[in-house]
Amino acid sequence: FPPDTLARYAMLLGRYYPHPVRKDPLIAIEANGYGHTANQTLRTIYGRVYSTAQVDPDTKQEVQRFGFLTTGASRISNFSRMRL
Repeated sequence: FPPDTLARYAMLLGRYYPHPVRKDPLIAIEANGYGHTANQTLRTIYGRVYSTAQVDPDTKQEVQRFGFLTTGASRISNFSRMRL
């Protein structure tokens, strides 16, 4: 899907599956490839997007990164934690 369409589908899923305490659940889109754009769009239209704080190696400033990255090393760990 194009990033804006992916973000809209993610928003609709968040609204369809409400969190029992908070109205809107936290959503995470993989940030690899064009996922960064989808996360930025989702943040604009939905608001509750999974993020992490990281230190930028160049500026030494803490920055907020939306979504999650999947690498060869993290892929195995992510799949092992899935419940099917």
